[in-house]
Amino acid sequence: MEAEAELLNIELFSSDEESAHKTPSRDYQSFSNFQKQKESWKPKLENGEIWKTIRFPLKNPSKPEGQTVLYAIEELYFHRRYEEGVRIADQALAGSVGEELRKTLRGYRERCAAKQRQA
Repeated sequence: MEAEAELLNIELFSSDEESAHKTPSRDYQSFSNFQKQKESWKPKLENGEIWKTIRFPLKNPSKPEGQTVLYAIEELYFHRRYEEGVRIADQALAGSVGEELRKTLRGYRERCAAKQRQA
């Protein structure tokens, strides 16, 4: 019975833990700093040119690098630039990539090639 009473008497948060979990104020930035940041901001335009940021040949790309390659092919597909999508997929497949990424690249390449044959 005493163990149950002690269990219910546990303090969930101490003042030290509470101070460690505080989030910064939403207005931590001054208005003038916000205006400077706002003036320098430009929207990100995605116009089928992400593939230009990829360095080939790929050598065991990290997950974000692999995702960038896939996104570049998806973007080319969206812009109906199927031939370029096939070319980027082939360049990626020529490098040393993991089996999962290789399987996805082959699928993307086949989709682009199929659309290219239809056109």
